Amino acid sequence: MPHEPEPTAPADPAEPRKAEAPETVEIFAVGDVSAVAGPVHREGPSDLEALTPRRSGRIRIEPGPGADTAVLTWHGEGEDPGPARTDALRVAARVAQKVFPAADVTLVSPTPFEDAGQLTADGFREVAPGRLTRPAGPFPLRRDKADDADGVYADPLSTPWNFVPAETAAYTALASQTPRRVLDLGCGHGKNTRLLHRYGHEVTGVDVSPLAIERCHRYLPELEFRVASADDLPFPDAHFDAVVDIGCLHYLDDGTRARAVAELARVLRPGGTLHSRIFRPRPAAWLAAQPFTTERFGLTDAQVHALFADRFSVEAHREDPDMHYLRCTLHTIDATTGKAVPA
Repeated sequence: MPHEPEPTAPADPAEPRKAEAPETVEIFAVGDVSAVAGPVHREGPSDLEALTPRRSGRIRIEPGPGADTAVLTWHGEGEDPGPARTDALRVAARVAQKVFPAADVTLVSPTPFEDAGQLTADGFREVAPGRLTRPAGPFPLRRDKADDADGVYADPLSTPWNFVPAETAAYTALASQTPRRVLDLGCGHGKNTRLLHRYGHEVTGVDVSPLAIERCHRYLPELEFRVASADDLPFPDAHFDAVVDIGCLHYLDDGTRARAVAELARVLRPGGTLHSRIFRPRPAAWLAAQPFTTERFGLTDAQVHALFADRFSVEAHREDPDMHYLRCTLHTIDATTGKAVPA
């Protein structure tokens, strides 16, 4: 399966790469009773697998010229109950809004929708039997704020990062490496775990949310997932060759984050790598839009340096105004002095 292509290399290979939108992105997004999975092409039709109770459907996404429209059509054997079909289309519509943010979204089904009320709440209106449309723009989110991880995942349709494509830019090096033992830290619903597995790695996903891990077991039963806190990992020393951190470390409070980095240094082998994507400090408007309670979010350059300097050599490998893209190599310990030295 194709993965996100690397951006064009800059003239100086020592400089971080600049962020570029890939033509194809990988999707794995979860709803109340369904999930959708597969590649989405920005310039042509795509077919997403609909993981419903009977796993009998697929959803075709067809962007219009200039990506100002996106038509989503249900194709199935007619065996799935209406609520599962509607849920899968609601998930896929949110995916389409993330990939084609300027597009009006249209849903098409060979039979009329049984749960039109949910779709109306999403902003859709019926234009013909089995055909609904909504204007471009974000979908409504829950109004209340969650205080813990399970609260964040309680309503998957209001979890914004659920619909974002797999963040392959953070771990491009792992796409071409020989199979390794990899930890996906803060795996959520497992979208990056799934892709790392398809790269050939022996991957384990962990998240502090039992609800998120339950959905991982439901939709990705062939993979290994555990409920665990980032600062108390249930693995032996030097167990992993690499760790992928997409959205975990920057979510933690300062004390837990420092303990988590110490834990990562413990479970990584000397010379192992941490592939981390960390938000830069976010403005107040961004904080207000999140489904969790927070007064600040993200790390400055100085905070990133202080977090990793004692244990890792840090390389910024991609330029982005909103994110740090880091490849951190764990120091080895000199047997004579007991001091950490770069690997």
